[in-house]
Parts: sequence; structure tokens; C-alpha cells
Amino acid sequence: MNLVIYILTTVLIVLQAFVLFPASALYLKFRDKKALYAFLIICANIFEVSFIDYINLSQSSELLMGFVQQGALRIVISTITLGLDLLLLLEIFHVKRPYVYFGYLIPFVLIELVSLPRSETQMFLWIFYSIRQFYRLFFLSGFFLFYHRTKDVDEKKELSRYFNYLIVFLVLIFTIFIEDSLTISQISAFYSSDIAIKGRSLSENVLWLAFAFSVFHWSLPSFRNFFQQESAETNDTTLYLSAFSEKYKLTPREREVLYLIVQNEPTTVISEKLYISQGTLKTHIHNIYSKVEVRTRIELQKAVASFEP
Repeated sequence: MNLVIYILTTVLIVLQAFVLFPASALYLKFRDKKALYAFLIICANIFEVSFIDYINLSQSSELLMGFVQQGALRIVISTITLGLDLLLLLEIFHVKRPYVYFGYLIPFVLIELVSLPRSETQMFLWIFYSIRQFYRLFFLSGFFLFYHRTKDVDEKKELSRYFNYLIVFLVLIFTIFIEDSLTISQISAFYSSDIAIKGRSLSENVLWLAFAFSVFHWSLPSFRNFFQQESAETNDTTLYLSAFSEKYKLTPREREVLYLIVQNEPTTVISEKLYISQGTLKTHIHNIYSKVEVRTRIELQKAVASFEP
């Protein structure tokens, strides 16, 4: 059984590590914070799986940690992961100051610290394992509530791109609840003072695979655009605009917006090509206007036309 768990854990790590490359490339190229937070979330999970699960599978007396020690490590990793989950969600909502919402994580830490020393009872052990899923449900509820209250049609269209992913996550979270509850309800049959946190439920591993697939599926269009943009940079127009962008210190994403504006693309087409919302596009355009010191698209195009490298 340990060998089977070892193989499954290795497959889980490899599949998630595969997603790290497109996520990191998107952040380095476009400075998309969603890609950065997804990258960090996957890294945190890989650490949790490889460190905690492999320590238990090794059965080494030097490596094995006690329940409280592993529980404390799990609290730290869970808090970091939930914090990154929250940042990712708030970035999807384009919240300007996301860190003020970190207070929502304080009850999680307190509940975990209270339940960990009392984990010899089924109820506290169940709370210790399940509170992370409660928070995930809380975050998903926040997404659907925000979607319901949003009046901007373009923003609703962008948010609807995440619906299929979130529905899958919702089903898997409830599956984790059921699986953990059934496991913990039978724990008295083999419970001992030496029990350690041995891996995670199958449903939670499936959840992480689903998350990795979702990140890959979400980033794939932009990742293709990443290579298209690289190959296009050899033409004279792009080199000319690159010099213009360097002078006015435009970010990589603002340069892409500028290129499409110069091509007279409408804002709806620009947002679709760059896979960003109309609200995000307006922010980029406003930043470009401020840096170039123009007020309209026509003035920006004239500034580009009159520019001398």
C-alpha cells in the first residue's frame, strides 16, 4: 500500500509541476498576478505533499514527526495556501487593497490551534481537517455573491469564464467532507497515541489535480499568445513601438495594449485578444495616457506617429 501511495503522490507532484512553467512564464511576460498566485499555490501544495507525505512513507525514526508537530506544520501551510487562495480570488475581482481581507484567516488559525491539542477526540480531529474545506466553501460563496451583485456586463462575462472550474471544485470539496467524515468516524478502531497525519484523502488529491488542470486550461490561450508575441517582435513596427515603450516606461502588458491601439483595434477586440476584462483594459489605457501625457486615443496615436527613436 505504501508503494501505491508513493507512486500516486509522485504522479500528483509531477503533474502539478508541469503547470508551473506556463504560470511562471505568464507572470514574467505579462505581470499577471493571477498567474503568480496560482504558481505559489501549486508550490505550497507540492511542498505539503512531498514533505509531509514522503516523511510518513519513509517510516524513518529520524524523519517522522509527532502528530502535534505535523499538525503545526499543516496549520502553517494551510494558512499560506488559504491566503494565496484569497489573493487569487480578490485579483479576479480587481480589488485594489486585498491585504486588508487577511483578517478573515484569523478565525481559521485560532480554530486550528484550539482543535489540534484535542485531536484525540473525533469531533476536534474532524474540525482540524475540515475547517480548510469550510473556508474554501466560504471563498466560493464570495465569488458567486460578487458575481450576482456585479452590474458590469463585461465583468460578468469575464467572471463567467471561471464558472465551470468552480463547480468542479464545489463538488470535490463536498466529496472531501464526506470522505474525511467517514474516515474519522472509524478512527477509534485503530487510534493510538503515535498516530500521525498520514497524507490526505483521495478527494483532496483529485481537487489539486483539478486545480492544476484548471490553471493550465486557463493559461493556455495566453501562453500561446506569449510565443506569438515573441516571434512578432522581429518586425519593424514592434521594434519601433518597443523604443517608444522604453521611453515612457510602459509595462509588458501596457505595450501589448499600445500595439493593438496603434492597429486601431476596438477595446472589445483588445480585451478578447489579451484575455482581460474591459475594466482591466481601461486601467491599462489610463496608465498609458498618463505616462505619455495624452488624453485620447487619437492623441496617443499621433504621439506614436511623431516619435523619433
